Amino acid sequence: MTDSSWTIHTKSNGSVTLPGAIGDSMPTFGAGRDVTLLLFAADSDDTAYQTLREYARYTNESTSNTGIDIHGKPWFYESIHPTADYESALVRLEPGADIGDLRGWWCVITDASIQTNAVGTAPRVSVTLYVLAEAAEYTDRQLVTDEFEAGL
Repeated sequence: MTDSSWTIHTKSNGSVTLPGAIGDSMPTFGAGRDVTLLLFAADSDDTAYQTLREYARYTNESTSNTGIDIHGKPWFYESIHPTADYESALVRLEPGADIGDLRGWWCVITDASIQTNAVGTAPRVSVTLYVLAEAAEYTDRQLVTDEFEAGL
């Protein structure tokens, strides 16, 4: 079986792995870009779905800001909703083994939504991420925060 999954490593909820779309739907990654992943929640455990549901509930343009400074360096600022069940929208994203030559990336979840296309179908989660840097360049979350978080 093809491993088209994506693992999202969060700060407070551990790692969640969900199967992703395959085919021509692979995003193009690069620092300072927005990418959207379509993940299939029906083929995952309930914990992964509930974790991403929290991001769908509380992550939007009023809780996170992103951009590129005048030197071309990406930045982010987050203001987590006080009742959200996560501490940070900064995540490390790792592709499944069969996705191709994609590498891991540090990203900020800027939007998420739960989707169904008909009554009774399994939910899918669409996650929009702002890419900060390759995961190999920064070994831990604090280094990424120190380098890219803006003090607005």
